[in-house]
Order: sequence, then C-alpha cells, then structure tokens
Amino acid sequence: MRVQVLSIHSEPGAHTLSADLKVEGLLGHQPEQCSRSFRFEVEAVELSGHTLHVFHGEPDFEQTFLFAEGIKGPIYKLVHRVFAGESVAFPVVLDDAYPASLQASN
Repeated sequence: MRVQVLSIHSEPGAHTLSADLKVEGLLGHQPEQCSRSFRFEVEAVELSGHTLHVFHGEPDFEQTFLFAEGIKGPIYKLVHRVFAGESVAFPVVLDDAYPASLQASN
C-alpha cells in the first residue's frame, strides 16, 4: 500500500486536525486509488504536572490502516509535527512495502 499525505490542517475547534490522504494500493487483484480525509482528536492529559498531548485517529482511520503500521505510525508522527507547529513539505509519500529481508524468495 502506498499513501500520499497531501495536507494536514487544523479544523475549527481547539484540538482537531484533519489529514487529507491519497491512498493507493491493491484491493483484491485490482489496483485501486481513492482520496480520503481522516480526523484526529488531540487530548491534553495532565501527568505529574506536565501536559501531554494524546492523538486519536477516528475509527475509520484505525480500521483502514489496521494492518499497515508502517503507514499508520508515520501518519501519526506527521500529525504531531503539524500540531507542534513544525513545517512539513507536502505531499509526503509513505509505503509499507515489505523490507527485502522479509520477502519470500522465489
């Protein structure tokens, strides 16, 4: 599966961000492309006098990338970077192709 993160932006509301993604992958045996947008909630949690920000992807995001940790984790990192005010050059391309050491040999 290949994903292009086209943008991440704040929505009206203090702690909500949206990520616009272009998802490319194989569904069955057919190449498939679709554009999707997912929301992320940011929860401020107090712990030992420090404020931590916990990011929650909407259930559809979690389901879509349930078995694609190589994509889901980096998307969360990008959302965190945008929330923290860091500059991110979009689009960002993510690919969860298996490392060569894990591919079956022919």
